Parts: sequence; structure tokens; C-alpha cells
Amino acid sequence: MVAGDSRSPCFYHFNITNKGRRTHQLFWTTEGFAPFRQRDRLPALGSTKDSSPQGPVFRLRPLRMELIPGSTMEMILEGFSSTPRVVTERLLCHAIIGSRMVKTQIMQVDVTCEFIAPVLQLSSREITFRVLKQPSDVLTTQHQTLDLKNISSLPLSVVLRVEQPFSLCDAAQQPLSVDSQPLKLETGEKHHLTIRFNPAYEEGLNIRVAERVLTIRFLEHPLEEHVAIRGEVYFPNLHMDTTTVDFGCILNDTEDVRYVEMTNCSPLFVRYRWSFLTDSHVSQMRFSPPVPKYFIKPQPKKEEGDPMESLASADSSSHDMDVKEPAQVVGAAGEPAPEPADTDGPPETQLLPPAVKELQSAAETQSLVEEPMQFVENEPLALGVEEVFDILPLYGELQPGESQQVTFTFFGHANLVVHITALCEVEGGPTYEVMLSGEASVISYRLDVTEIDCGLQLFNEFAEAELTLQNSGKVGFQYRVLSPSDSSLPGVLLVLPSTGYVGPSQEQVMNVSYLPGVPGAFCRTFQIQVGHLEPETITLKGEGSFPRICLDLPRNIRGNEKYEKILQEAREKVEKENQRDEAVVPGEVTATETPVDDTDTMLDIRLQMQMEEMLVEEHALEQQKLLVSCPPEDSVFDKRARQRLLRVQLPEYILDFGYVILGNIQTHIVKITNTGQLPVSFCADGRVLRDTGFTVELDRVTNLPYCETQTFEVRFDPQGANMPLGETDVLLPIKVTGGPTFHLCLRAWVTMPSLCISRDSLEFSAVQCGQCKEETIQLYNQFQVPCKWFVTLKEPVKKVDKYLPASVRRKLLQELKAKPCVFEVLPLAGDLTPGQRCNMRVRFTPTEETSYRCELKINICQSSQPLQLQVSGHGLEPQLEFDPPVLELGPLLPYSDGAAGTVVVKNPCEFPIEFYSLEFDPQYLAEEQILRMLKDYDCRNTLLLPPRAPGENLPPEVLEYYQDHQKRLQDEQTKSRTGDPAGQDNASGEDVQSLLDQEGEHSAGISHSLSSHYSVIPLSTSDESQSNKVDTKSEKGEEEEENLEKRHGAAEHQQSTSGSKEDAGELDDSPVLRAIARHLGIDISPESRAAQNRRGIAIIIHGAPLTGKTSAAVALSRHYGTACLSIDSLVMEAISDRSSSAGLQARELCLRAAIEQSHKEAEDAGQSTDPSAPRLSTEPRHSLETNQSNSGDKTSVHSTSSRSRVSAGISRRKSDIHASQSHKLHHTDPTGSQGSSSSHHLPCVPAQQWLSIESSAAGETGLLSCMLPDDVLGAILSERLQLSDCYQGVVFDGLETLFARSMATALLCLLKAFNNRPYIYFVNLFQDFASWRAKEMSAKEQEEREQEEAARREKARLQEMDEEEYDALTEEQKAQFDDSILQIQRERRRSVSFAWAALQYDVPEGFPCSHLPWGS
Repeated sequence: MVAGDSRSPCFYHFNITNKGRRTHQLFWTTEGFAPFRQRDRLPALGSTKDSSPQGPVFRLRPLRMELIPGSTMEMILEGFSSTPRVVTERLLCHAIIGSRMVKTQIMQVDVTCEFIAPVLQLSSREITFRVLKQPSDVLTTQHQTLDLKNISSLPLSVVLRVEQPFSLCDAAQQPLSVDSQPLKLETGEKHHLTIRFNPAYEEGLNIRVAERVLTIRFLEHPLEEHVAIRGEVYFPNLHMDTTTVDFGCILNDTEDVRYVEMTNCSPLFVRYRWSFLTDSHVSQMRFSPPVPKYFIKPQPKKEEGDPMESLASADSSSHDMDVKEPAQVVGAAGEPAPEPADTDGPPETQLLPPAVKELQSAAETQSLVEEPMQFVENEPLALGVEEVFDILPLYGELQPGESQQVTFTFFGHANLVVHITALCEVEGGPTYEVMLSGEASVISYRLDVTEIDCGLQLFNEFAEAELTLQNSGKVGFQYRVLSPSDSSLPGVLLVLPSTGYVGPSQEQVMNVSYLPGVPGAFCRTFQIQVGHLEPETITLKGEGSFPRICLDLPRNIRGNEKYEKILQEAREKVEKENQRDEAVVPGEVTATETPVDDTDTMLDIRLQMQMEEMLVEEHALEQQKLLVSCPPEDSVFDKRARQRLLRVQLPEYILDFGYVILGNIQTHIVKITNTGQLPVSFCADGRVLRDTGFTVELDRVTNLPYCETQTFEVRFDPQGANMPLGETDVLLPIKVTGGPTFHLCLRAWVTMPSLCISRDSLEFSAVQCGQCKEETIQLYNQFQVPCKWFVTLKEPVKKVDKYLPASVRRKLLQELKAKPCVFEVLPLAGDLTPGQRCNMRVRFTPTEETSYRCELKINICQSSQPLQLQVSGHGLEPQLEFDPPVLELGPLLPYSDGAAGTVVVKNPCEFPIEFYSLEFDPQYLAEEQILRMLKDYDCRNTLLLPPRAPGENLPPEVLEYYQDHQKRLQDEQTKSRTGDPAGQDNASGEDVQSLLDQEGEHSAGISHSLSSHYSVIPLSTSDESQSNKVDTKSEKGEEEEENLEKRHGAAEHQQSTSGSKEDAGELDDSPVLRAIARHLGIDISPESRAAQNRRGIAIIIHGAPLTGKTSAAVALSRHYGTACLSIDSLVMEAISDRSSSAGLQARELCLRAAIEQSHKEAEDAGQSTDPSAPRLSTEPRHSLETNQSNSGDKTSVHSTSSRSRVSAGISRRKSDIHASQSHKLHHTDPTGSQGSSSSHHLPCVPAQQWLSIESSAAGETGLLSCMLPDDVLGAILSERLQLSDCYQGVVFDGLETLFARSMATALLCLLKAFNNRPYIYFVNLFQDFASWRAKEMSAKEQEEREQEEAARREKARLQEMDEEEYDALTEEQKAQFDDSILQIQRERRRSVSFAWAALQYDVPEGFPCSHLPWGS
């Protein structure tokens, strides 16, 4: 290919003909490039990037074709390059010939092309015209030549374009037509042109410059050539750095100077002259009043003590400050602020006396202004311009490039406003105008606030506020803060900027920052001086605080001298504050009661807060001292230093789980309360609890409001963490955002229940079969966790051979199963509290003469270490030897004397044996009949009786019981069978036969004996635990413990039958029990039993009304596990029960009192009424409600819970009754106030009240309370204290009663009923006015909080109610809902109105709406 232009593609056309006989499919590619694609296009013409890296330079179209034999296809080869170069590429042609599917290369074509760029040689690339216009010269056109030459290898067609004031001319300087044909240049041809410039293309005498571009375009190529043309026309000109000189507002009767730099910016010599333009409407001079433009709020008519006075005082800082002293102002050109006096300038001027008088009169006028005022323009003054402004120099000459400073002076006559135009005339050049303006007035300013209240602020963060100093006048002034500080140390007030200049009608915002450094209230002042006026004092106040939390846990203070000292100081400080509050507000007391004991772990919240503040303050002061002692370069109080103020060590909270059994999971709910007034965010670092067994479910809490509480659970699982036995504690940090870190000490003692056994082996001596022997061992719980244990008997297992016949195996198995247990443990299980002991009896009852050995396993719940007790014993079986063993008698005849034989019986044993005939011994049969009558057999049909020697009878108690029983039966039969002597004679035999028939279900078991060699332990651990709980502080003597164990041992077999009787307070009178007690030497008389039951604690709660007697009594009863009773409830129970003589006597007395009262009322009313008519239902106001029920179940009446409710209810009613009685006395006794001092100590007899007894018989009148005799009241109390629920102890709720003359009488009866109990306590509760008032205020605040919370929830419910819920409401509920919505809308509109008024009238925060101009 030939050479081509580099800016346009080149094309080459050729044909391809198929001259063969087969069809050809042709595919064209470029060697070294990917195959062509039909959508590929050549780059745009304007592209400047080479396409070779992206694709081939040459493209062939079409790329793919099919030629049948003899056909011809036209091909187009296209090439393009954006840069001049020589390109050579090879085109490859592949073909599929015929039916073959394989491409085969059939030809290759090399293509070469040279791409060139058009080149035009110019004589000059820049043409400049320069014309200097002297005042006497005339402007003419200018010409310059331009030569063009084609130096490229191709001919060129050129188009020339240029804009005015330039034009194209030929070589003869004749203008060329704009529409002329393109200029054609052959290779090497040169053409001459002329450029014309017209310097008079604009009017005026100012220097002007014209810059244009001659554009040369080629028709063959998009390339353009440019020639820069510049035309300069110079006149005598000046350049001034400003055309407006504004002097602003200066003080009256002072002068100010401004400077303007004037430069000869032309290459010509310049002559100039200054003058003033006075006949223009722009130039004017006038006087303005000295009153600034400001707005005074309209105020309603104030009365004395009107709260609007606070608004006036709040705006006192915004009053305009008048000039009181002469001022000195020296200005610099172009500077808004006056320069110091030591700078170069004109001499200082003083304020004239007339000006001072004018200012004073203006100030008086200002105080009377009540409406917005505008400037009042007066007539032009008679002053000359020269008296106001001065220009130096007035005329002069400047060489080219020379500069000169022109001085403009403004003389500020009082309250003068001037606008003048100054003219500068240049010879042969233009006239320049400079606008001169100035004004004279006085200094006036205002501060937006003089008292900055930062409120509650973090003590380690800067309290920042903005103070706005507004220039309300027209005179700029300089201000400065007196005694400024440039450091940000704690306790130092920082005001930035401390100095500055405030222009007219401008304001300066000063940033006031203060770092309290310590918690507590702060108040700081600083002064700002404006100009020469008196300094203004600004007060900054607030309170430094820090986010804090409080946990409902004790704190670790005891033993730490530092904390104890701080606690004492905090307590004294709180007490002083309380005293000061009481002194300020007489009769009012605070609701805070500080604890008396320093060692109390649960401290008052206010005391804790005071203590924390003191600790934080002490730590912060130490950190500040360390910072001050550092070098100056290190004493920067940055953010890190401020954070160190919070790294104080506070006493940690303690959560002690105590002793935790391995395997148990203990949980505790902890409450966290925000005691600070700032919202608090905190989180617990749970990473320290890893592998400690403690887990805390406390997520990050953000923005917990003031006084709100967040709860979280602390769980301790020692087994899950594989914790060893022993003490474990971990310190859990609770990080408070922006506050100190509070630590929670989690503590627990991992233990395992274990018992100590007095003996690990027990060996019984030889025991005869039919007798039993008991040994006692003691279990002791020496650890601090309760222990539950049970006993399992481990005997050697006797296996039966499985190869034996089935019948034999079955028989052997039955024998093994029927074999009675030799060793028996009583009790088999129990619970032991920490430090408690328990006696366990092991009974050995042999059945045959052999040696026994067994292992008792004492299993302990939640423990892997059981106790082993080896038990062994030997049984002795009675044996007799008969000689001969078989007695043979010879044959006998009927009715003969018979035959006799002698048998010798020998006792080979070491103990005597009594033997008898089961068929012929009448004593045996009688004893069997007696034993079958007894009801004290256990589950194995075994009866324990004292052992008897051979030949002895049954115990006398059993024989006496049998005789009494037979006598009762004979008496009954005598009454039913009178006149039948035979029946009476045979009564005994028939009774025996009937008893045998009735007791047939009992097997004729052996009556076992009880050995007297060993004492017996109590029946169950419950009785032992009760006695131990009562007598934990005193140890019993050995004899007393032995008697107690014998008593329980004698009563052990009566557990099932006498348990209910014991609960009801009845004494058992079983003959077996009496026999065993006589054998063991135990006194089981009622007096002895009563003495045993009087071991519990006795507490009497007494106090004035509203002192919390009932709550204290219930708390003490729960703590000691005792019954909580009241005197009235016991008497009411006895009257309703009718089971005791004292109760019946009390009922008769109350009934008699009711009858007498009925007769008296009937006599007073003059009516004959039946005294037996009941009055209870018709006298509801005289009835005394009780919570008793007479459903037949008396045990429910004796329960502690029911008695607690009854006593609590009666105590509340008693207070109401006494209050009503005192009220009646005050109304009925007008002289009571005079004789109150003498009758104060007299006993107060309670008024009679009608009693509500549900068990009253039909037809019985109501009961009326009366004074019971002391012996009757004491008997009722004594009988009630003998019940089982009082064994542990009893708590009496008050001494108030309706059945005693006075409290002293009731107290004496109680003490007599207590008898000789070892522990009797009398608790007297008192309450002063301060504590009572504190409780009352606390209850009132709690009620208010609950009401606010209920209102908030109701409001939220109304806002969240949807349409379906609204439709489900009734019409009344809908009306209430609509009223609530309207009320909320009214409150919202009222708040919006007040906010708008506060913004408009600058109403302070908290100002009441009722004092606004429009009312409430």
C-alpha cells in the first residue's frame, strides 16, 4: 500500500475468484492476533492512542465467505494508525475445501503501509502589536507579515480564520474576503500573508489588550494549527488598590486615617490631581441620633413580687453600655481593628465637652424608648467637605511603574454620617472615583448571659459553654478577658479567644471551658473588659458528677482503715446536711435514716453515694498533684489524664454464696440501680469468670435512666467447671462508661456433705433368741451444709443352685425371703443441719444360734464418700436335753390307773430357761390372750416388752390394763344382760373367746423382750433437731440426755399410733409405754412432758401503734421457726374449741356478758326483748372479724400460718379499735386535757366488743368480750403453749387484748404461762417523729411513682391502640379514650405555644406559664 495520512483510514480493494471445481469456505486472520470478529470496528478518527497493542492495524471485509466454483467476491482492506509510522502485517487465509471438515491454510499476504502527518511551516507562532498613546497622538492601524510553507510530502488545502480587532490581508495589505476559497499549497510551496490590527476598536482612555487566535485548518486532516495574536494599547493610567475607603464608625470627635496605594501601571508618564464631587446624589453628610437600633420587649404591668422581675434581671447584661471615658482610636488603611497607640499616625484627639453632654442626653433618651426606632435624617449640614475629609497629596507626577501612597483622613464630628466621592483626574487618561464614607458614634455592647449554668456535668470532662459578646452599636471595640489562662488544668477557667476585636453589628462567640476535676458543686467567675469601660463579671456554676451504679449487696468495708475513716466522715457530713435541712425547713425531716453501726454491711444509698464521692475526690486530687509535679512539657491534661481521674479503687461489693455442695447450682438475682442523675451505660467483663464456675447473665446496658433498676442473675456451678473442694473467689469488674469501675467479689466455698460417725464398727455381745439388744452410735455434721443420709444394709447374698429341682429351689427361695432381718437401724434416714448431731440405734435380734456379720452403708446424698459400719453379733438359742429323748409307755387297759414315765430335762445353756406346754399350760394361754389385746405391735407383728426372768409374770402395767378392760366389758355386759347369772358366771370365758375371735387376724407372734443394758435413742431426728435448735447455745448434762434418749426409746414403737396425738398435744397412756418407762426408769408424767416441751424460745413484741410490731413478729417467727400468736386469737380459739375447761369457762363468761348487755340495751330502749336473741348479725359495727374456721379440722386452727394470719388481722383491728376509743374519749371528756397529766398512768380498760364465733350453738346469743380472771386466761395460754407447734418456741404479737384489764395483767399471765422457759425475751419497739415522717414520705413517694408509672403505661397503651382494639371498646370506654386523646393534644399544643413564647420573649427555663402576657 502507498503512504497514507495518519489521521484518516486508508482502503485497498481487490477480488477473489474460485477457479476450481469445489466449493471453498475462506477464513481470514492476521498472524499474531486473535481471529477477526464482525463487530470489531476501527478506532474513531479523533483517537490519539495506537491500536496496535489492542488489535491489528489492517482489517479485511468480509472475514468469512463461501465461494462456489467460478464465483468472485470483492474484498476491502482497511488500515488505520493514529501515529505516523510504517506498519507491516501478514494476512492468513484458511479454507475448508469440499466436504472436509478441517481448515487448511491456502495463502498468506504481506501488507505494508507508511502513515504520515501533514506538516506546515510558519514564520512565527506569536504576533504582538504594541501601541503607546501620548496625549497628542492619533491611533492608526498596524500590520505584520506571516509566511506559510508546505514541507510535507502531500499537497495541503488550508483554511484560515481570525476574529476582530484582527483581520487577514494579502501581501499588498489588501483585506481578504471571509468567504474566500481554501488556500492550496503544493509540496514545498510558500505563501505570504499580512495581519492587520485596529487599536481604536474600543472607546475610552483605559489601557486595553486584545488577545486572539489565528486558526489554520486542513481539509485532508483534522489537525489544526494555531497562531497567537496579541494587541496592546497603552494610555496614561493609574492602579489603585481600592476604590472604596470606608472608615466605619469611630468615636465622636476623633479622627481616623486610611491609606490607598496608587501605582502608574502604564509605560507612559502620568500627571494626576485630586478633587471632591459635591453635587452628586451619592455624596451626602448628615447627623444621626446616638440611639442604637434595638428591640425592647413589651412587658405587662408588674406588681410587687412579680416573677417577671427575674426576666428583667436576666436581661440586665444586654443593656447598652455608654461611653464614660475619652477614647483613643487610630486606624490603619484597610484594617477593621484600630492599631496600638505606638504606631505611626496622626496625633491623638480628645473628646470635647459638648460631645460628652450629647452622649449623656442620648443615654437618657435611650432609656425611654419603647418601640423600634429608625435613623432620623436631618437636613444637610453647613460643614465643608474639607472639614470632614483630607487627601494628601492633592496632585503629582508618576514615572512608569512608580507608586505613591495617598492618605485619606476622616474627622469624626459628633454623630456624623458622611458619604463623599473623591475624583482623581489623569492627564491624557481616565478620571478615577474613590468612595469615602465614615460615621461617628459611641461604644455599645451586650452579653447574652452573665450567669452560665452548666447543670450536671461529668467532673472529668470539660464543661463547655458559649458566651456571645454582641456589638449593638456602630463603633468597633477591643475586648479582653482579665487574668486569662491558657492552660486546661482542673479548676482553671479557660476563655477563648481571650482578646479580640468586635466590629459594628457583629458578635464574638467566646468558648468558656472548665474542668471541675473533682465531683461536687462549683462556682467560678471571670471578668471581661470592653474598650475602656468597666469590666463585666461573668459567673460559671454547675455540679460535677460521674455515672455510678449501686448494687443491692454488702460492701467490703470492715477491716479497711481507709474505708472506715471515709465512711465515718461521710456519715458526719450526711448528718450535718440533715440538720441543716431541718433548720432551713422547720418541721420537715428528710426521709433518710443513716445506720448507727459502722460495721453494717448494707449501707444507706445516700451514705454510699457520699462515700464514693469522697473517694473519687481524694483520688482526683492525688492525680492532680502528680500532674502538677511533672515537667511543664508533660503536664498536659489530655484525655488520657482525664481518664486517670476515674481509676479510683472503690470498696467492692460482696456476693457470698456460702457453702455450696458440689453438684448443686446456686443462683442469685442482683439488682443494679442507677443512683446518679446521668443515664449510665455499663457492662460486665465476663472473661475473668472463665473456668471459675461463676456465670453472669448481664449484657451491655446502655442509657439506664436515673433511679431505674436492672437485674441480672449470677450462677455458680462448681461441678460444671470441675472446681476442687475449698474456697474460691473472683473479682468481677463492672465497667461504667465514663465512670469508675465497680468490682463485684464473687465468693463461694465448694464442699461435699460428710458426716462423722462415733464408731466405725459395732460388735454385739451374745443375745438370746427372742430378745434384742440395741447399741447407739452418733452422727455429727461438722460441715456448714445440711446433710441428708440414709442407711442400706449390705448382707452376704446366699445363692440357690440353679440346677436344683424347681420345687426345691422355690422352697429355698421362700425360706430366704421369709428370714427376718437380724440387724435393724432406727432411724433409716434423716437430715442433719450444720453442727447438728443425731443418735442412730442399731438393734440386734438373733433368730438362731449362730454368728452374724453385716455391713451397714450410710449413704450421704450428693456425696461420693459413704460411711461404712461393720456390725457383728452372736445369737444364743435356748436348748433342752431330754433323757430319754423318746418316752415309751406300755400298753394299757381301759379304765386302768395308767402308766407313768420319768423324763429328765437338762439345761445345757449358760442361762436359765423356763419351759412349758403349749397345750396344757393355762398360764400360757391366759398370757397369750392378754398379749393379743395389746395394740402396740409393729409391722412385723412384734411387741417389745421388758425382759422377764424365768417364772415371772407379765408386767404389772399390762395386767392392770387387762383387768380394767375386762371390768369394762363386764359392766357393759351386766347392763345388757341383767338377770342372767349364768351369763355372768360364764362372762370371763365368753370374753376370752370373743377376744380370740376379734384378734384372729393377729398371728400368735412371740413377745420379744427388751434388754435394759443399753439406753435408747430418740425415735426420729425431727424431735432431736427441735431440741437442738432450741438449745444450740447450751449443752445438756449426761443424765438429761440419757433420760431424753430413754424416753424416746420407750416411745419409739408408738410412732404410728401416737403421732397424731402428739401433734394435738395429748399424752399417751399405753400400758406397754408405761411398762418400758418403768423398766428404764423414765418419768412420763404430764408434768415431765410439759417440762420437756418448755425448752423453746419465747419472745414478746411490744410497742406503740404503727411501729411494725406485726411485721417484726412474723419475721422473728420465720427466723426461729416458731409459732406467731396473739392473746386474742388464743382466747378466741379456746372459746370456739370447747375442748378445755378454761375455754368453756371463758365462753360462759362471755355469754353472760352478752346477756347482761342485751338486758341493759333492752332496758335503755324501754322494750321487753328476749335476752337470748342473737345480736351478732344485727350489730355489724360491734363485731370483731377473725380469720378462724370451724370446719372440724382443729389441726388447721393450730397451724402456724393460720395463727399468724389471725394474729395479724386482730392486731390491725386492735389498733383501729383503740384509735376509735381514743377518739370517743376526746369527744366525750371535755376536761380530759386538764387532767391528762394525772390520768396518764392509769390502766386503760378495753371496751367490750362483740365476738364472731362461728361454732356458736343454735339459739345461743352472741358473745361479748369481757375481762377474764387471771387464772382462766393463764390456763388458756398454758394449754395452747403445750401444743407441738410451740415446742420450738413462740412469738407473741403485742400485749393488747380484749380479755385482760391492762397490758401489765396480760404480761403477767404470759409470763406465768411461759413458766420456767430458759429463754424469754421482751422486745420493745419505739419510733420517733422523724422516722415516722420518713416512712410516711417514703410511702407517699412510692405511691406517686406508682401513679406516674400507671399514667405512663396508660398513655403508651392509648398511643399504641389500633383500630381493632378501638372498635372492641364499649361506648363509655370510647368516650374516655377520646377525652384522653384530646387532653394529650391540648397539653402538646400548650407546650408548643410556651416553647414559641420562650423563644420570642426569652423566657427562662422553668418560668410558669401563668405569668406570660396571655395568661395560663
